[in-house]
Amino acid sequence: MFKLRDEDVQALTSIGLTVLQAKVYLTLVKLGKATIKTISKTAEVARQDIYRVTSELHKLGLVEKVIAAPNEFKAIPLTEGISILLQRMHEERAESHKKIKKLMRRYRDKNVTATPFEAEPNSFWFPKKKCAGD
Repeated sequence: MFKLRDEDVQALTSIGLTVLQAKVYLTLVKLGKATIKTISKTAEVARQDIYRVTSELHKLGLVEKVIAAPNEFKAIPLTEGISILLQRMHEERAESHKKIKKLMRRYRDKNVTATPFEAEPNSFWFPKKKCAGD
């Protein structure tokens, strides 16, 4: 049995996976294909979470469902998986960049500034202190 390395999990979380997704994906990369039960034991992730996470990974294109009894799951190769995640991250950043540009255009001519507190010249404002009797 193998132990997942924290830095491997962190590497995948830095490009868009959650910790659980990274653990399950790396486990499947190591095992080749496995059942929910085997994934759960090997990745040390609760079985009920494995059902949800394998579904999420399938939607991302990182995991394939193997029709068998019981069902098994297989990870796509790590290099392909990383490529998919990096492409997805690039697309999300490009979309965010577009949104920021639109935001900046909408506010370009609107010099919205906070109005400073206006007080009488040569006057000071002191917050009220709470006394023991208040």
